[in-house]
Amino acid sequence: MSPSNTRPQILSLFIKARLVLITLLISTLASVYSIYLLDQYIYQQKQNSIRKVAGSYVNHIRNNLNQALSAAYPIAALIRTQNGETKGFEELASEMLSLYPGLDALQLHKNGILTHVVPLKGNESAIGNNVLENPLRTQEAFLAKKTGKLTLAGPFELFQGGMGAAARLPVYLDTSQGNQFWGFATALIRFPDILQSVNLAQLPQAGIGYELSKVMPDTNDVQIIATSDNQITKNTVDFNIQVPNGVWVFKAYPIRGWQDNSMLLLGIAIAVVFTFLTSLSSYLITRLRASHLKLEKKVEQRTHALQNNIKALTDTERRLLLSQKVGGIATWEWDIKTNIIRFSEHGIRLITGNVKQLEMTKNEYLASIHPDDRANIVSDINQCIDAAKEYNVDHRIITKRGNVRWFNTKGTLVRDSSGSAITMLGVSVDITERKLIEEKLHLSSRVFRDTHEGIIITNADKVIVDVNPAFCHITGYSHDEVIGRNPSFLNSGKQTESFYKNIWKQLSLYGHWQGEVWNCKKDGELYAELLNISVLKDDNNVTFYLGIFTDITQAKRQQEQLSRIAHYDLLTNLPNRVLLADRLSQTMLQCRRHNNSLAVVFLDLDGFKHVNDSHGHDIGDKLLIALSIRLKDALREGDSLARIGGDEFVAVLTNLGSVADCVPVLERLLAAAAKPVTVNDIVLNVSASIGVTIYPEDNLDAEQLMRHADQAMYIAKQMGKNRYHLFDTSQGDTVKAQQTGITLIR
Repeated sequence: MSPSNTRPQILSLFIKARLVLITLLISTLASVYSIYLLDQYIYQQKQNSIRKVAGSYVNHIRNNLNQALSAAYPIAALIRTQNGETKGFEELASEMLSLYPGLDALQLHKNGILTHVVPLKGNESAIGNNVLENPLRTQEAFLAKKTGKLTLAGPFELFQGGMGAAARLPVYLDTSQGNQFWGFATALIRFPDILQSVNLAQLPQAGIGYELSKVMPDTNDVQIIATSDNQITKNTVDFNIQVPNGVWVFKAYPIRGWQDNSMLLLGIAIAVVFTFLTSLSSYLITRLRASHLKLEKKVEQRTHALQNNIKALTDTERRLLLSQKVGGIATWEWDIKTNIIRFSEHGIRLITGNVKQLEMTKNEYLASIHPDDRANIVSDINQCIDAAKEYNVDHRIITKRGNVRWFNTKGTLVRDSSGSAITMLGVSVDITERKLIEEKLHLSSRVFRDTHEGIIITNADKVIVDVNPAFCHITGYSHDEVIGRNPSFLNSGKQTESFYKNIWKQLSLYGHWQGEVWNCKKDGELYAELLNISVLKDDNNVTFYLGIFTDITQAKRQQEQLSRIAHYDLLTNLPNRVLLADRLSQTMLQCRRHNNSLAVVFLDLDGFKHVNDSHGHDIGDKLLIALSIRLKDALREGDSLARIGGDEFVAVLTNLGSVADCVPVLERLLAAAAKPVTVNDIVLNVSASIGVTIYPEDNLDAEQLMRHADQAMYIAKQMGKNRYHLFDTSQGDTVKAQQTGITLIR
């Protein structure tokens, strides 16, 4: 190789090596920069994801606390309304405990001393505790009394054991001397019970650690309320939870830390092999995005659950406000000596509609009672006074506008030192809506119980929740035998899977379906029902499926019997002329599609008239039955035989490749007819004359084919009987003339 050629090659190699180095350097720098950007992106995504996930839990904690702490307000309102009396506290507290799952107990501290607590069981040791006794220990109580606002104390150790926090709301009574401090209405929450419904244990499963704490306002010390027991990182995502007279802090952090050391190794790998770096980076980004989507989905699920909880909370608060306004605020006091009844403002509005006059006499009140209930009211009042019985009665009141309202009225007697009744205190609750609902439920129950149509109700998962007596009567199953089962156990097997899929499709599209279904009773008997299914929804979500059905088995059997009478010969159970014509037309259509032939065989018994004349029609009928069985057995699978009247039969032979294919069948038919038949010890002998025409050689309609086969049969009779004859299409007119002559002779 000459020096002139070597020099350019060396220069080219140098340039390529330089380009490779430059490319490698650029790709390495780009990779390092990309790793840096990716690391920052991962950090930011982790922070955002943790903020979203933990935020939903924080909102749940906040809502649980607000819901539980708000329970102190209705209790305080009860005490103020009753001017310091605690009557009705246990009932109201018990109802509120059932409405607020995060609430552990409701307490009354009269002058700071615990006098009432619900539930009492397990809290007996706390009775008598004075929250105003130690200013250093219970400074929140002094703060509440000073400010008149709700304060939250704790968490602290409870006298009855365990950890808890107390929301104390001071109660002031309106007196002639001004506002007078009565005590506290206290809502007690217990840890960790208040946090159980939040399911904080799911956070560590998602790789997120947490710490819920309280900063002590006087010492700035941190009190840990709940933690995931993981080592907390330097950087945390913090949430402030505002509580009365303080702030709780919820810290969230990744359990495995913010940094990912594997990224450094990944950067080195990218610098060495750019292709591997690209593939691995794509894989990691895809994985991170999938993880991000998974976290977002969890956030969405938690948000949806939170929205449902908020909706439930809103509904509960609305019902509570409504119950405070309507249910049980019609209070009254009856002065027995003066016979004057004093009502609360809402109570007099319910009865008279006039809030200016809060008093009425006993007789005026009795005049507002429905006449049918008046005698019971007077009797119950007298028994309460004389026999010291509790006054508790449901009755009707006729309002000034003429409307009838139902009330539940309860009263308690107050007696003097001598035991004489001086006052009765009570409340009247408007229960009109409840009575109307009870009447509707009673009517619905009677319809459900007494209707003759079967009723079946399933939940959204298609599990039976109720059936009526008519269902049990029709199917034979008892109520307990079907509850909790899927209705598919009634399946008779007569409907295909696609049939049921179509039912569910119609229900999904239109919300209802109606049709006939065959099902199976307990004893195995099949029955037909006319079924109507409706979808019941609540907030556009399926809650129940309602099925109402009528047993139509007898009607179906009558329909099948009528169909059989219309299409089958009653004596031989063979198809009749109507069904034969339909089958022949269908078979001719199949022949045209598959390009093959069929034969129409017209068979007439020779000597049958002699049997009838000699032995009677009963013997003749039994002969026809026996011969119909023989003739049918002589046919091939796929062939059909019909009796069209008297001693005439027609067979249709299908799938013929040639005329010769039908010869063996014709010979078997002749042999079957000629074989002697013994009926009642009488040996009967007949034979058959058979006429045959081939389609499509005889290319006419079904009626013409039958006519040509009939014509060929008469030729067979003329030729000596006990034989068959094939119709000749070229001699059709001659045969027709001959048949006409024979008919005239007969």
